[in-house]
Amino acid sequence: MYLILGDQGVVDFQITLGDDVYDLTSPCAVYIPAGVVHSIRATKFTEGRYGGSCQIYLDKNYVTKPVS
Repeated sequence: MYLILGDQGVVDFQITLGDDVYDLTSPCAVYIPAGVVHSIRATKFTEGRYGGSCQIYLDKNYVTKPVS
């Protein structure tokens, strides 16, 4: 799960879940089902304003693998 933090419209992210791509803006949350290939990329930041992403791991075992 990712929390996209910040005031409305302060940051934008592009989230890829499998073959699907989503453009999201703060504030929001994204749930990623187990086993789904995913990526997150910041596409806009508003200088001088608070915002960003916070990763929340719901499983005690987390493995990072390069995207192929």
